[in-house]
Amino acid sequence: PLEAEELQAGETVYVYIGPAMTMSLPPQTTGEVVIGKIPADQKAPEYITAVSMTANADGSWTLVSAAGKEDAVSADCQIVSLEDVEQGSNLLVWSDDQNQAQKLVLFAR
Repeated sequence: PLEAEELQAGETVYVYIGPAMTMSLPPQTTGEVVIGKIPADQKAPEYITAVSMTANADGSWTLVSAAGKEDAVSADCQIVSLEDVEQGSNLLVWSDDQNQAQKLVLFAR
């Protein structure tokens, strides 16, 4: 968790927005997740909605997002419980360049 007061002017933040946006100028929308303090040499996590989380024979898992992206998730990936991820779950996914998930954060439904 990051308090708004911890952000500095000019600092980069990543904002994942909701599906609705006004037609006004400037357009207005609501941020669902705001992420800051990402080191320059790291990739920001993705905010996804899960379509499926499937166990594989080797103990790993395959996470498929609503956007169609697949992430390989090792059995020791940091999350409450991999079995808790179900269709419609919202998550932040930190992954490497090969879409190997390193950390998942599951949001309450």
